[in-house]
Amino acid sequence: MSRAPRHPEEYAAFDAELSGRAVEGRLLARLFAWLAPYRGELIVSVVAVLAASLFAVLMPVVVSRVVIDGLLVADQPVRLPDLGM
Repeated sequence: MSRAPRHPEEYAAFDAELSGRAVEGRLLARLFAWLAPYRGELIVSVVAVLAASLFAVLMPVVVSRVVIDGLLVADQPVRLPDLGM
């Protein structure tokens, strides 16, 4: 059986709903303080996610350059792809 919270700090999980703000500076500072020992891993993870996103976006362009322009239309001069524009 669930009990009603007695103290306002028991609402910590619902701060965004109570304050009406999506990002609260105090909670963000607590998060960054907790992540401080993992700073190196965090930076590597963010760079890896950004690189994976970039490669996912560029993959169709690379495939079109190699397969379509390089193999299928090899006799014509190579032009830059129009990137779907």
